[in-house]
Amino acid sequence: GSVLVASSDVWASDGLWHRLSIQWQAENLVVNLDHCLLLSEDLLEFTNCGASTVVPGVKRFLDLGLPLWVGGAPMDAGPEAILGGTSRGITACVRNVLIGGETLDLERFIAEENSKAGCPQLDDACRNEVCEGGECVASWNGHRCICPPRFEGQSCHQATNSTHFSAGSYARFTLKDGSGGGGSAVRRREEGPRSTFEETVSLWFRTEGQSVVLFHMGGDGVNTDHVSIQLMQGEVVYLVNLGGGEETVSVPMLQPALNDGQWHALGVWRVGLGVWLTLDSVSVLNHTLGGTHVTLDISSSQLFAGGSPNLPAGHQWCLQDPRLGGFALPTSGSNDIASVDFTGSVTSGCGIGPCYPHPCGVGVCLEHGGAVPGYVCDCAGGVRQPEPCQDPPESGRLLPTALSAAAGLLSLLGVVGMVLGMLLVWRWTRRRRHRKFLVSANKTQLGRRHRTLFGPTGALVISNDPGGGEEDTNMDWLEEEEE
Repeated sequence: GSVLVASSDVWASDGLWHRLSIQWQAENLVVNLDHCLLLSEDLLEFTNCGASTVVPGVKRFLDLGLPLWVGGAPMDAGPEAILGGTSRGITACVRNVLIGGETLDLERFIAEENSKAGCPQLDDACRNEVCEGGECVASWNGHRCICPPRFEGQSCHQATNSTHFSAGSYARFTLKDGSGGGGSAVRRREEGPRSTFEETVSLWFRTEGQSVVLFHMGGDGVNTDHVSIQLMQGEVVYLVNLGGGEETVSVPMLQPALNDGQWHALGVWRVGLGVWLTLDSVSVLNHTLGGTHVTLDISSSQLFAGGSPNLPAGHQWCLQDPRLGGFALPTSGSNDIASVDFTGSVTSGCGIGPCYPHPCGVGVCLEHGGAVPGYVCDCAGGVRQPEPCQDPPESGRLLPTALSAAAGLLSLLGVVGMVLGMLLVWRWTRRRRHRKFLVSANKTQLGRRHRTLFGPTGALVISNDPGGGEEDTNMDWLEEEEE
C-alpha cells in the first residue's frame, strides 16, 4: 500500500523522452530512471535517479490481475490506483511498454479516455522544420537542430565563427535553467547544483602553444567535482573528479603534437565510469575510470573554455563550434542553451596558422592541409605561388596607365564637343525665332505708306517715303510680341 518514488531530484517534466524501469524480484522492488538503467546494482547508491524498497509481507509474487491501466486510471479504480487520490492521469506520451520482455500493443485496449495514437506534440515538431544536413530533435515545446560540424543556426545554414583567446583569457558559459546541459544532464526542479551522469563535449581548436585549457566543467580545485580537457605539452589530457579524487587520463596521440597551428576536432563522451575520446574523427581513447562515483555535481555557471578564475589560462589559441550534449554553445551573447562572458583579450576570428601574419604581401593567402600543411598565395592574374605576391613592374604598369589616360582624354573631348554642338544648335534656332531689325524713324507723316513684315516673333514696320523726303537722322529698335 506504499508509494515508491524513483527520485525527487530528477525533473522529468521537460518535454523529452525518459526511460523508466520497474523490476520486481521476490520481495525487492527497484525503480530506475534514465541512465540508472546502465548501472550495476552496487553503484545505484551513488546516484539520484534510482530507488528500491523491500515489500513487507511474505508474498514473493506480484499478482497484478486485470485490468492494467497506462497513463492514469479512472476514479472508480480505487484509491490505490491514484497517487494521492486526486489525479486521474497525466498529459504525456508513452511508448515502448514492455512487460516481462514482451512489447505491449497500446492499440489493443479494452477501454480508453482522452487518448490518441501517436504523440502529436513531438510528431509535428520536426514535420515542417528543416535542419539542413543536421538532425531534428523534437521536444514537447518545439524542436532543436543538431547541426553538422562547424554549422549553426535554427536551420543549420550559418557557418560557425572562430574566437581568438590571447594568453591568460577565458570564457565562462552559464547554462539556462531547463536546458539540461544540452540534453545530457539530470534536470532540476529549480536553481541549484546540476548532477550529470553523462557529458558530451565537442569543439574545434588550433594553437601553437604548449598548454591550453580546452574545456573545463566544475570547480577549480583538485578536490572538487570537475571534468577538464587540457592540452599539455601539445598532448590532450583528461582530468576528472566525480567525488572520489582526481584521476588523470593521458590520451594516446596519432601524431607528434596537436600544437601545430592547424585546426583539430575534439570529441569527449563520458557515461558513468566510461570515457571515450576522438581526435579528428578518429577514436583514440576507450577508458574505464576507477572508483564508484558516477555523477558530476556542478553549478550551471561552472563551464569554462581557456581557463577559469583560479585555473591558470594557457597560451593563445582559437576555438570554434563548442558544443555540449550536441547543441552549440554561444561564442558571443547567448542562445537557447547558455550565455557567455569573456575575461581578458578575446576577439572574433583566428590569428593563428600559416596565413598569419599575412605572408602573401599584396595577394590572398589560401590555407591548405595535407601531410605538410601550409599555404599558397593567390596573386594577380590568377597566379598561385608559394612566394609572396609582388606589385607589377613599372613597365607592366606603363601601358595600362597610358591607355587609361587616353581613354580619359577622349571622354573629355567628347563631352566638350557635345556641349559646343548644343550651343550652336541653340543659337541657330534662336536667330530664326527671334529677329531684331534696325528701323529708320525720324518722324511719321500722314499720307506716307507703311509696309509691315510679320516674322515669327514680331512685326517689322518700315516707313516708305515715295517722294524722297528728308534723310533719316535717328535709328531705333522696334520689337513686338508674337501674335
